[in-house]
Amino acid sequence: MSLEKPSKESSRRDFLRQALVAAGIVVATGVGANFIPDAESKKIATQETPKAKKIEPAEPYDQEAFLKFEKDPRTYDMGELAGTKCGGLFAEYSIGETRRVRPQEDIDFRYQIAALWRKKLDLVDKKDVGMYPAIIEEAREMFCNYDPSRIHRTTLNDYRGDVDRAIAEVREHADLDKIRTIGAFAHFGESQMALLKALEKQIGADELIAYSLTELMPTGEGSAREGVLFLDFLLRNAGSEFFDLVPSYDSWISSGAYQLTGGAVNELGNEKAGASRIQQAVLAPNMHEIPKSVVELRGAQQHKAAYLFAIDNLALAIRDLGERKSKKFLELSSQWPGGLVVEYIACAHHEPVEARQAFEAFVDHFIASNEAPRSHGHKHPIRPFSDFCADKPHIGEYCVKTKSNVAGLKEWMSS
Repeated sequence: MSLEKPSKESSRRDFLRQALVAAGIVVATGVGANFIPDAESKKIATQETPKAKKIEPAEPYDQEAFLKFEKDPRTYDMGELAGTKCGGLFAEYSIGETRRVRPQEDIDFRYQIAALWRKKLDLVDKKDVGMYPAIIEEAREMFCNYDPSRIHRTTLNDYRGDVDRAIAEVREHADLDKIRTIGAFAHFGESQMALLKALEKQIGADELIAYSLTELMPTGEGSAREGVLFLDFLLRNAGSEFFDLVPSYDSWISSGAYQLTGGAVNELGNEKAGASRIQQAVLAPNMHEIPKSVVELRGAQQHKAAYLFAIDNLALAIRDLGERKSKKFLELSSQWPGGLVVEYIACAHHEPVEARQAFEAFVDHFIASNEAPRSHGHKHPIRPFSDFCADKPHIGEYCVKTKSNVAGLKEWMSS
């Protein structure tokens, strides 16, 4: 029999009674009771034995109570989303059911976020219960700070500006040459450093937003535009803070616009990971831009962490290339395909080893194709990076999804 934590309403006496019952101690007369002298037993025999009072068990303490409340929706104009099919995460962020979007919808964004956290906690409870205490605290810390009456409503266009500023604030103070102070990159040659700087320059707001869409939205070929429209709708109505709260559907401590984990942001103790080790190396201590734990990431810190994590993943790929390949690939920079960097950093976030293998295979092919003799005066065709991801079990669809999101953003910006 388990001993439940008492609710606030249950008395200390009831709790102690419950404890006695749980311990197997029976308080009663007759067989098994304490010994009573014969004279006293005669007196007791003439008295009416009172009926034992029924002990009501205390209600179990519900750790998820803060995520359970009545829905309190507001009516929103759905704009261009009206008529689109809404399902999966689109529905979980908004209307809560799979169907076509109506011109106006009643939505409670706080309720929808709470439902996502309950879904995550249910998964953790079933698959990795040891993580439950840490993740319930993450949920409490983040969710209880979301106040729909005090959110920052914005547009996707303004959000792009926010992301660009976040990147610029880090880039301005970063000394990438100091990445060599990290053991993994200590032996970088000049060409490797130059290649890192060239690839880093290709990280901008649109790259990070496409990367975020890959993490947050159920997009793919043919649905990227809907993902961009949903992002704009949520920014306008649920606020940019909404994306700080979105949990990953796994047993990791992970949430936010880029679904970063402790493998990306962690500066606790002697262990430093991903974005944290890049920050430690390339930024002066008084210029640190992201907190020590992923749970503390908020607002612009999300973008700064994603940018620093992208640098870490690019550096790891360049380490695998070595100096000679880095030099050759850098010499061909004018011919690099668009979208290469964002596709790689999104895939590396998801499965870093597979992404690095695909990146090196692409670079080998790219160099070989450019060095091969021309056929009838024409260069050999260059296969896209996605071809080298296609046979990988974890990143094939991720790369396709990211390419689609890049295209969806471009379409949205040109409309």
